[in-house]
Amino acid sequence: MPGWFSENAPPRPPLGAPCLLRRGNVYLRYFRSGQGPQVLLLPALARSPSDFNELVEFLCGRAFQTLALEGRGVGESRAPLWPRATLSDLAADVAAVAGDNGGRVHVIGRGLGNRVARAFAAEYPQMALSVVSIASSGKHAPQRRWQLAWDAFVFSNSLLPSRWRWAAGDRLMCAPGHRLPDFMRYGLSLRALARQWPAARRAMSLKHWQGGDARILCVHGEQDRVAPLTNALELRDAFPDRVRLATIPQAGHGVMFEHSETVCVLIGAFLEQFSTPQP
Repeated sequence: MPGWFSENAPPRPPLGAPCLLRRGNVYLRYFRSGQGPQVLLLPALARSPSDFNELVEFLCGRAFQTLALEGRGVGESRAPLWPRATLSDLAADVAAVAGDNGGRVHVIGRGLGNRVARAFAAEYPQMALSVVSIASSGKHAPQRRWQLAWDAFVFSNSLLPSRWRWAAGDRLMCAPGHRLPDFMRYGLSLRALARQWPAARRAMSLKHWQGGDARILCVHGEQDRVAPLTNALELRDAFPDRVRLATIPQAGHGVMFEHSETVCVLIGAFLEQFSTPQP
């Protein structure tokens, strides 16, 4: 069990075989699981790809292969602090992993990962088969009180007792009556925060926000306080021919954990439109 501060507990292990890739002075580790059409998984800000473990099991059971990426500063992924990383830099990391695995992938991103996924689709359209954006963000900020609460929640990782952070996290991330799963209460990487935060705080360019010409599925909790639903609504309304929005009631920013089975089924059905899973 962890000590007084939640930072003392590492994240649960990601599923899959670890693979290490070098791109200049950036070292990227990702985890490969299953066989079939490839799906690249991008976690939220400073989070481990093990947050996708349930989705990995589901997709591998549907005959997909998953590539779960550790973002810069997480686990064995390494990158310098300077120059500060941009969304284009993080999208290039994704392209390197895709290129290491045949070059064409579906991309699923949660939180910061959804911004990186759309930036990747915009800058490397020949590699992006589709995008799934969980808790879409990038255009409309949360109400100021929730933005301040989010910043405090993230950066208090090493300052506040765990029980205080857990209560704040449940209120911030979940719809009333829900709570974060235990594995989400640990594993936030302070080293990764320093490397990913600059990209997370910059406004998205219009090109990145649009996600190129990719087909996009937005999965969004109706009560998301961190990434207002307006982000996903505007994206769908701007591109109704290629963007589908699935809103989930009684769900917040942690929709992937509050309604794990529903989210897995939605994503599986979306991906199966593009290719027939291999036996």
